[in-house]
Formats: sequence, structure tokens, C-alpha cells
Amino acid sequence: MATSSGGPSQGCHLAIDDLPIELAQLREGEAYWVALVDENDSSALIMQLLRGADPDARAVLICSVDPTSMLADLPPDQGPADLRTYRLSGEPLKALRALTKDLDRSLRPRGRIIIMRLSAEYFSAAGDHLEAVLCCWREWLQSNGCVLLVLAYGEPAVKAVNGMLRFSNVLSGLASLMPSGDEYDYSVLHWRNAIDAVGLTQLRLASTPQGYAVSRQRAPSAAVGNDRARFLFEAMVLEGVPVFMADDWHVFDSAAELARQAMQATAATVVFGLRSGTDLPPLARTLHALRKQRGPALKLVIREMNRTLRYQDEQLLLACGATLIVPADTPLPRFFSLLETVQGKLYARELAEDPEALIERSRAVRLRGVIGVDQFLDYLDHMLEQNEAASAAGVLVAMIPVPGLAPDLAMGQLHLRRFGDVACELGGMVYLFLFGCHPNLVEVALGNVFGIPYGEIFSDHAAYIAMDQIAAEHGRMRRLFDAQKANAPGTADATRGISVEQMTKGVPAGMGAGRQAPRLMALPLI
Repeated sequence: MATSSGGPSQGCHLAIDDLPIELAQLREGEAYWVALVDENDSSALIMQLLRGADPDARAVLICSVDPTSMLADLPPDQGPADLRTYRLSGEPLKALRALTKDLDRSLRPRGRIIIMRLSAEYFSAAGDHLEAVLCCWREWLQSNGCVLLVLAYGEPAVKAVNGMLRFSNVLSGLASLMPSGDEYDYSVLHWRNAIDAVGLTQLRLASTPQGYAVSRQRAPSAAVGNDRARFLFEAMVLEGVPVFMADDWHVFDSAAELARQAMQATAATVVFGLRSGTDLPPLARTLHALRKQRGPALKLVIREMNRTLRYQDEQLLLACGATLIVPADTPLPRFFSLLETVQGKLYARELAEDPEALIERSRAVRLRGVIGVDQFLDYLDHMLEQNEAASAAGVLVAMIPVPGLAPDLAMGQLHLRRFGDVACELGGMVYLFLFGCHPNLVEVALGNVFGIPYGEIFSDHAAYIAMDQIAAEHGRMRRLFDAQKANAPGTADATRGISVEQMTKGVPAGMGAGRQAPRLMALPLI
């Protein structure tokens, strides 16, 4: 929760982690109501709201008992700058009716957030007079620029929520928080603020030491927002070419500006540019934050400006919320056509829980090019350790030069530009490790890393794809290298004369059997 001395758009917000912004913001001059079953849950929510308050916020906490003991656990460096506490006493209906006059007499509040935590019995006592009380409060809130958040606790409070829909003209928000197994169901019946007006929305919350947090992405709504025709572009993706800009097309100079605007969108199309691999981690974090915050209807598109992305990088972006990845060298007309293909689509993947773990797993070692055998083997060791419980981080390729061509001459045709792609010579063979290479695209990758067609300089090759295959070949390479270092007789030519059948034993059909092209796999866009 945060308040500000600015206008209604500055407002305040519920500090529930990852709560969509249109369900979190409150508007000055309005009243909001949340019903909870348990008094302890209401206390936990209050503490979370106070800890999340802006340093310059001014707040009021009203309870039916002295609330000061509840605040003992509030860290001195957290919470609003000015927090006043009051105990509501006396006959419930009279106390509720006199609330605004009591506040005027004791505090004369202006621009404050008022949190009122009371049991359901207080409001039951108001009976048919409750609507009149709410109308009186709303009129007072509007004239004083304050916000009221009512936390009503007890089983009757939750049961009465549906019946309170008749007060939607005076309550700008109505929700309930109920335990459900190890988590909580947070049901929003309606919520209005300066950003949007939202209807029925169901969320799952987890209770953490830091407070409540959204644990499950909200289900797609039938009405996915009124900004479906809106397009937000990072300037670089338009290549500086003057294009017709419709009223709902907006261009931003930086990814940061674009992300700030996208955080207000619901179903718009948001297009980021990607120049290099160094931009990948921050872009993945931005996508994850937008997808988690704004839901499945937002279309998040990445346009690759230079050849940068490996298969593993694409999977990272898709797992972090991307709807579509447009490859480099895609002509501008084709790019706009691809944007049309995602209209009306929802993000249907399981959003990654922790983007940092995926980013770390996709990060290539800052090593590339032709290296020594010992360094190559150590690098493979590292790859196997990092990906022990996952799929392989790349493909290991063993290649036999054509007769009469020395391995070092063959490697002279290598152009390894991307970090993580390394090569070495061992036993008369050339070994490549292509980081993040998709198994079905090995032939394409080999065509890209050699200056001339690789079929002209190698007679055969084998691709090791699965973790156990790479580990087995790594072990064989290590034994051969150790034998060479010990000058064991005959080891220098240990691999000469190996047949393709021996090399590809245990390798899936179509991968590395001479120059047989593998079947290409269609990659998903969503």
C-alpha cells in the first residue's frame, strides 16, 4: 500500500506480491472491502500493507481493540512516515456512523489511507443501515482525498460478500480471502480504479514469511481487455523505416520505457528488439515480470535484430513469457504479417517459476574458438556437471577429415563466433561442442560455422546429443588424451580407421550418419 500527495492516479496499492496492478491500485476518494475468515489473516495482511507503504505515506489504522501490539513487529525502517492508530469503541452502529466526525475532530485527515479492521459482528449490527453508512463514508472520502480499506473478518463476513454486490455503487472494490489447503483463494468480485474496471477474478495466494503472494497465474478472462488493438514498439524494431502509424500504434526509444507502458496493458501487442546476447538476461526478466503481472492475454513479441539466439535462448524467452520470436533477417512486411498471427491468442505455456535459474542455465561460458584438448575436456566436464539433471546444453560433434587433410588445416576453416562454441583436435579427429544447438539443427549449425561446405573437408561425422552419449564420448576422449600424455604406443592413431557405424553407435538414426540430413522440427511460437 502506498499513498502520495499527487492526484487520484498516484493513489495507493495493495502490497500483495505479484498482484496484477489493476487489482492492486486504490483510488483516492473511494472505499474498498476485503472479507477474511480468520482474524490472524487480517493481521498478516495489515502488516504486509504497512511494510510495503511508501516512506512518505500517511496512514490510519482503526481496530476494535488497541492495535499498537500488532505493530510491535513492524521494522523501524519500514512502514508509512506517519501512522496513527485508533480503537473504535461503543455501540457498533453509533460508532460506525460517528466515524468520520471522530476522525475530523481528532485528526482532520487529508490524503490518507485509512485501514479499518473489524469483525463481521460490527457490520451485522448495522443491518439495513449499512448502505447509508457506506454512502456517508464515500462522500467524506471524496471531500478529504482519502482512501478507505475495510478488512472484515469472520465466517459471516465472507458469507455476506456476494450479498454486498448491491453496494457496488459506493464500494469501488469487493473481494474475499479464504484458506484453501496450503494456500488461499483470493476472489475479486469487482475492482475499480484509475487504471481499469475489473470483474470477477480468481487468484491463488501463498502465505510466505514476507506476506501473501500470487502463486498461480490468473485464468484467462472472457473479456481480455479493451486494448486488444493497441501496438507498443521499441523503436529499433522498425529499422528507422517510416511506416504508417495508426492511432493505437506507439513507439518508445528504450526497452525500459516500453516495459513501463506495457505494465499498464492487458491484451496489447508489445514488441521488444534484441541486439545481442548481452541483452538476453534483462529481456528475459522483463518478459517474466510482464507476463506474471499482466496475465496471458498480453502479446509479448521479440524481434531479433542480429543473428544472436540459439535454440536454448529461444526456449528461455518462451518460458519467461514470450508469445512470438521473430528471427533476424525477417523482412519488415513479413514481420508485420507475423504480428497479425498472434492476435487473439493467449499465452498457454506454464510460466517459469524462477527466471534466474533458467538464465543461469542458458548462460554460456565466456569461451569460444579452437582450444587445447585439456581445456576442451574441462569445458565438457563443466557442461556435464551443470546439466546433470537436465537435458544436454549442446551437441558434441566428432568429425573425420578427408584423407590427406590434417585436422589443424580443417579447423582453419572454422569460424566460431558465439561464446560456448569450442573445438579441438584429438587422435586425428576434430571435435566441436556447439552450445545451445538444437539436435535437429546440427547440419544447419555445421554449415554456419565452416567457411566452406563441411562435406568437402570431412568424410564422416557423428553427433552426440543425449547426456549419456556426451558423457560416454567424453570419457573415451579423456582416456585417449591421458594415454597420449603417457606416450602409450599406438595411441596417437587410436581413432584412425573408425567406421561410421562405430562412431554413431547409440546415436539416434538420422543424426551424424555421414551427411544424411536430419528431419527438421517445427518450433512452437507460443
